[in-house]
Amino acid sequence: MADTMRAAAAPAPVPGWGADSSASAYTVDGAFGELLRDLHMLTGAEAMLTTSDEPETVRWLLALSARHSEAAMTRARLLLAQMAREGEG
Repeated sequence: MADTMRAAAAPAPVPGWGADSSASAYTVDGAFGELLRDLHMLTGAEAMLTTSDEPETVRWLLALSARHSEAAMTRARLLLAQMAREGEG
């Protein structure tokens, strides 16, 4: 199961920094979808942290959580900024 989580957790481009700009930000292919994937990874990491007792696995899950929480924060802020710009226009 950890191998599946590692494969799914492969780094994805942050919106605005190499992501596919042709996709709308609010689709599952855009920044919103990437945000949802980060949140999904955090949910999975939470579930695994509640059952894991191996220090190496716990360290890996904490690193995974840190990476995806930072990515989710960045994506959420970018989406909020984009929504604010669209609201002004």
